[in-house]
Amino acid sequence: MNERKIISTTRVFGVCLVVLGHSLTEAVKANNFALDVLSDFIYSFHMFLFFFLAGLLFEKGLKKYINNRKNFIINKAKLLLYPYVFLSLFGYLLGFITQRLGYSLLSPEELEPVNIAKAFLLNVNHFDTHIWYIYFLFIIFAVNILFPKILMKNQALCVLVISGAFYGVLSLTGVRINTFLYYLVPFLMGRRAFGDDGIKKIATMNCWRILLIGATFVVSNCLMLYIDSISGITNPIMGQVKIGLYYEIKILAGITGTIGIIYLAYIISKRTKGLIVNVIDDYSYAIYLLHQPYLTTACMAIASRIVGLNIISVLFTFIVSITVSIAVTKYIIRKVNLLHLVVIGNR
Repeated sequence: MNERKIISTTRVFGVCLVVLGHSLTEAVKANNFALDVLSDFIYSFHMFLFFFLAGLLFEKGLKKYINNRKNFIINKAKLLLYPYVFLSLFGYLLGFITQRLGYSLLSPEELEPVNIAKAFLLNVNHFDTHIWYIYFLFIIFAVNILFPKILMKNQALCVLVISGAFYGVLSLTGVRINTFLYYLVPFLMGRRAFGDDGIKKIATMNCWRILLIGATFVVSNCLMLYIDSISGITNPIMGQVKIGLYYEIKILAGITGTIGIIYLAYIISKRTKGLIVNVIDDYSYAIYLLHQPYLTTACMAIASRIVGLNIISVLFTFIVSITVSIAVTKYIIRKVNLLHLVVIGNR
């Protein structure tokens, strides 16, 4: 069993799910119930999968990282915070320029200095919603390298899982402590999976366990859809109970979805040479950073005018977003050191 190949294939599945999820725009989902449900299923676990993989790989190299924690944090800042700052600056600069030209890409409220500062420093109401991942991943990396043993205790993980029930309450603080705590869970699960030889255990599961995992994933998503559909709750306490229950079930969807994708990656990695997988994996981080919001928006605008808001437009947006991101990275960004550093970070 080639564990490295399984992880690469899993990462490719993850980035493809991200691009597909963003290709399923609100207009498309409003026009097609099946695509709306597909989007809900994707969003129930795809970021859980990324944090899980990050935790697993972190644990794999922990003995090396812990000898020079300062260097580890600096390297992660170059990889994650440089693109975060650059993409943020680029977007807000574009917002100011378009406002001057009479076309408001961003609202006047979004361009207020106080709101821009909150978006930068706290990732609160950031216009580019998809880069929240690299912001919180950096914080989670930093916390784990500073306190590598405390967080691995069973009590710590239990508290974090339970904190999902207070997701809505924590959001009332005005900062995204809820997001940090919630995605610390899959990161720590990934760390534990490495120590428990989790990839091998998932790959060698029998068909009955896989069926059970799949059924649990579907049921948990159906429960989430049902909870989300409940309206008319006026009692604030019951409203928070609804949010908490939703996110507790989402943890279950995240676990089962992640296991399912890793198993699928194992099956595919055994039966293919992996040329396309290797290419996409090599550019996976660049694809994640570059495809949203500009590429997917432009592609969907073009496709929807030609063939309408349907699966064809989604597939067109999905394919073009990936291929253009790869082409721009290969032929432009990687050719210029400064661009490489600020746009996709320095590994």
